[in-house]
Amino acid sequence: MNISHKILLSVLAVFALAFPSCVDLQFDEPPAADVCTLDATHTIADLKAMHTLGQTELISEDIVIRGVVVADDRTGNWYRSIEIQDETAGIQLRFGITDLYNNFPIGREIWVRCNGLELSDYNGLIQLGTIEEAVLDDFICRGDGGKDIQPAVVSMADLTTDMVSTLIQLDEVQFELADAGQPFADPVNLQAINRVLEDCNSQHTVLVRTSGYSDFAGQKTPVGSGTFIGILSVYGDEFQFLVRDPEELAMDNERCGPGSGTGLTSLQEDF
Repeated sequence: MNISHKILLSVLAVFALAFPSCVDLQFDEPPAADVCTLDATHTIADLKAMHTLGQTELISEDIVIRGVVVADDRTGNWYRSIEIQDETAGIQLRFGITDLYNNFPIGREIWVRCNGLELSDYNGLIQLGTIEEAVLDDFICRGDGGKDIQPAVVSMADLTTDMVSTLIQLDEVQFELADAGQPFADPVNLQAINRVLEDCNSQHTVLVRTSGYSDFAGQKTPVGSGTFIGILSVYGDEFQFLVRDPEELAMDNERCGPGSGTGLTSLQEDF
C-alpha cells in the first residue's frame, strides 16, 4: 500500500469517528402541553348560588372554578357553548366562537377565571360568559383530556334543578308512541323539535329537544325502550334533555306498556 492510500484511509477513519459525535441521534419530543397551575376557589354549585334568576351579575372577585367538559358542539346540538360539571353541579359556558370541540372536547378538564364574566340565565338555564376568542386564554386554562365522567343514574321523578347542565342516565324509558321513529329535529327547515320521553314505570315524561342544525337532526328516534343518556337542561318550569350523540342511546328493547309490539321498527327506515 503506497503512502497516498495510507493517508486516504487515515482521513476516512477520522471522519468515521467524528461523524457520530456531530450528529444528535436523539429526536426531540413534541413540546409538552402547558400544565394548568390554577386552583379552584369555588365549586360550580357555589358560583351558581350567586345568581338570581332573571338578573345578570358581573363577577368582580377572583373566583376560579374547575370542571370537566360533558357536552361540546361537535354534533351541532350546542351552539357557541359547552357544558362543564364538577362534583357539585354543572354550568353552561357561552362563547363568541364556534367549533369549540377542537379546544374543549368532551372529557377535557378546564379551569375558568370568572372575574370579568357575567352570570345570567336563559329562561332558567344558568350561563357563564360570553368569552370571545381574543381573550380566550385570559379566562380559560386547559388541563388534561380524556376524563371519563359517568352519568348519574336517576329516575325522571328524581330530577332536580341541581342536576341541570350535568350528564344524566335514565333507565327503562322510551319515546312516546307519537314521537317514536320520528326525526329528532327538522334538518330541512333547520327547526328544533321537542320529542317526549316517557318512563316505563310511572306516568312521568320529559322533553328531548334537538336543534335542526345538529348533524343527527334527520335521524329517527329509537322505537324501543331502554337507556337514555343526555344533558339535563331547563326551559322555564320544564326540564328538557339534549342528546350529545344518538350512539349513546341504548333503546332497542321491546316497548313497554301501550304501543308495545306494534311493529314500529319499520319507522326506523329512511324513506
